[in-house]
Amino acid sequence: MSAILEKIAKQADSMQKKIDGLSGNYLTNTWKRQQEQRHRDEQIERFKQRKQVLEYLAEQVGLRELTALESALIVNTFYEDMRVMLVQKQHAEEFPSARNSYTILSQGEVTDKKYNKAGIYNGADMIAAVAEFENLVNVAATPPDPNAAKIRDITFRARLSQKGDIQFTPEKIANQLIALSGINASSKVLEPEAGIGSIADEVKKITSDVDCVERMYEFGELLKLKGHNFIGQDFLDCDPQPVYDAVIMNPPFSDECRHIRHAYDFLKPGGKLTAVCCVRMVDSDQRKYTEHREWLAGQDYWFTDTDEKFEMTGTNTKILVIEKAAA
Repeated sequence: MSAILEKIAKQADSMQKKIDGLSGNYLTNTWKRQQEQRHRDEQIERFKQRKQVLEYLAEQVGLRELTALESALIVNTFYEDMRVMLVQKQHAEEFPSARNSYTILSQGEVTDKKYNKAGIYNGADMIAAVAEFENLVNVAATPPDPNAAKIRDITFRARLSQKGDIQFTPEKIANQLIALSGINASSKVLEPEAGIGSIADEVKKITSDVDCVERMYEFGELLKLKGHNFIGQDFLDCDPQPVYDAVIMNPPFSDECRHIRHAYDFLKPGGKLTAVCCVRMVDSDQRKYTEHREWLAGQDYWFTDTDEKFEMTGTNTKILVIEKAAA
């Protein structure tokens, strides 16, 4: 029994190493890189399923004797054969006239020794084995999130649309904004112009009470798929309700001054606004910036540098922090 468990543990450890190796922070800012990420995602799902099946078999070893098929599945090459066979079975059910390995091996004698070792000698055995494997996967493995591929693909399309005012917040900047906001598990947070949820995703790791506003329809659908609370499309049309402990934002740079002043009105007394903004806000002599700095002069505020440039544009930015006076 210990030898079987050792084999299973070795295979499960190998799967985890493969998952870890594919789970890095890869760039997806070109179509080719996005295709590569789709391939990595598919591999990760396969390796996760394999690892979960192995963990299930390890649990069963202590409870009962494994079937011939289950014992054979400990070997990675046989498991992969059965996984492919299941895919081909499902394809044959959808397209009855299609011929593939499953339909061929489901007929007549099966002479391959690796199948014989698993108790598969003929077509009926093959049909029963694939059905057993399917049931095993259904019991042992967590089904993939049905929304995961939608979320990924909308995000991919969105990333390629970045230009002008559409610039998604890099993770380092999002976390810098959040750290400066001082939020905790009980904080109520607003993200205006939420985009694909780059900030809201990180905020939700701290507090679940996050409201999002986003003008672009597809980005709004993405926010809903991610489970964010979507409260409106056009932020400047939203009636200010001073109920938020923090507003954390990446406003459109072409109109950032107006968006920041509007966002300030959503803060409750003692609340804090953190916004990534273009460097022109600090020293530009354009009228909109000089007027904005005049408004800032009446607030408790400061600027700080950002930790990273924007993915597609390399835009240099600052972070503006404003603390609203307590009542």
